[in-house]
Amino acid sequence: MADRINPALIDHAKNILQDADLPVEHKATIWDWYHDSADANSLARKLESIALPGDLRDRLIEAKRIATAPDGNGGHIDRAFSQLKQMDPKVLDLAEKHSSIARALIDAALKEK
Repeated sequence: MADRINPALIDHAKNILQDADLPVEHKATIWDWYHDSADANSLARKLESIALPGDLRDRLIEAKRIATAPDGNGGHIDRAFSQLKQMDPKVLDLAEKHSSIARALIDAALKEK
């Protein structure tokens, strides 16, 4: 499991756009839209205003759907932040001051699952 990269952490837009037959300015605009969009539907609405070659639009929308999926493809990051917000600030401060120990405890807890 540790050798698999979470799809939510990959810059899918860069990977898809780098070889696309588009001017650099269009690639930059699309990259911004991709990262500014909250979800695949929002991105789809933005992409309707520009002509894209081949299946580029579909690939970008599918990548955004994967990156923002709450079903384990990225939702666990949101859950982790939610749990951190609920923790006692003193505990968080202690963990921050002793990050090596906190990392070791978290790694040990994850290995148990």
